[in-house]
Amino acid sequence: MVQWKEPNINMDSNVEQFLNELENKLTNLHRDLSVLSGDEQHELITKRAVHVIKPKLLRKRLDKAKQDKRPLLVKYGIDPTAKDLHLGHIVPIIFARRLQQMGHKIALVFGDFTALVGDPTGRVQTRPILDSEQIIENVSEYKAQVGKFIDLSKVDIVFNSKFYEDMSIKQLMGIYRQNRLSPLLQREDFRNRADGLTIAEALYPTLMAIDSVFMRPHIELGGNDQFLNFQITNEIMKSQGLPPECAITTELLLGTSGDESKMSKSKGNFISLRDSAKDIFGKIMSIPDSLLEHYFMLLTDISDDEWKLLSDWMENGTLNPMEVKKLLARVLVTIIYSSDEAKAEQIAFKSTFSKGNLPEDVPTFELKRDFGSQPWVELLVEIKFVRSKREAREFITSGALRIFKDGDWEKISDLKAELPKESHFEIKLGKRKFASIKIHS
Repeated sequence: MVQWKEPNINMDSNVEQFLNELENKLTNLHRDLSVLSGDEQHELITKRAVHVIKPKLLRKRLDKAKQDKRPLLVKYGIDPTAKDLHLGHIVPIIFARRLQQMGHKIALVFGDFTALVGDPTGRVQTRPILDSEQIIENVSEYKAQVGKFIDLSKVDIVFNSKFYEDMSIKQLMGIYRQNRLSPLLQREDFRNRADGLTIAEALYPTLMAIDSVFMRPHIELGGNDQFLNFQITNEIMKSQGLPPECAITTELLLGTSGDESKMSKSKGNFISLRDSAKDIFGKIMSIPDSLLEHYFMLLTDISDDEWKLLSDWMENGTLNPMEVKKLLARVLVTIIYSSDEAKAEQIAFKSTFSKGNLPEDVPTFELKRDFGSQPWVELLVEIKFVRSKREAREFITSGALRIFKDGDWEKISDLKAELPKESHFEIKLGKRKFASIKIHS
């Protein structure tokens, strides 16, 4: 097997120079990977994938595409079910960008038809029904956000409703008649929702497959939660006498909380592409150090050797992990907004968090001094910094609550600690939640 190694930036440079060169590399989204051989492409693809369905066929297709100088068709589908994407949605897009840089053709399939059903994968309840106007508006938002990470001028935009407009029930039943139900019934998420699962949701994976029946892609991309859907797609393509697609799944991006759960809007542990530059920078700075490698590998084009050098420097004390977080925050803000905004947000972050200053837009809460035996717990619940008293207690006992006193942030870890006698004071919870509190008797 060819062990392809991506060219690194100068690994012998000093820390500051290395970080500058690495930042320039990671914010350059126009690499030319078309010079790679089929084997080298295969090596780079499999290195960052979780699963490759039909890897031998993928290698053959990459070799043949190189020999014939004809790009492979790569499909990535997404349902426009909301107005904003989060960083987790972008992981397959970044993978698609690498394939685009290799010279292959990307087809971005907007599921304007399947959005009416909603992908049930991993869900505990049915998605709300969208109307056509909402879907059109969402597609417009998605294109603007996806276009930050991939060159849309070289992407085919496809709406999957066109595959169903002229399709008769007879044709659809003809496809269904040739395929078994058992793969759908084996899905754990379907079994867990047996009573609440709609027929439309149960058929969703087959609708994904029909997209591929019409498009006949060589490769399909998706998160690892789509693995079973891709297997069903290949069964249906086989029943139609079509060559299979080589499906590639990517790792699911973990949420910012560090509790090993995937990034999700429902869990509140996400970074939206519609967030302000300030919020994106701040949220990246708030992630645990343990997530740094995961985020760099999934959200950037850093090489294994480049990451190892950063990791070694952090381990031996040469480089503070906070500087690595700043690098990641600058890279993402530059891609989504601009390098000027990335620099500005780093300066603002340093001013706010390193010197103990309060943000300019810190919210003010006016409260009465009639709390019980655990006043700080009740205060955090009252200003909605936490979802429950239990969560408030966990934050306080872990030392996450601080009060600004005598020019510095003083930790509050005693659940029964009294509120300050002053009628006006500032607090912060964790690294990013600030509040100005005014107490009335």
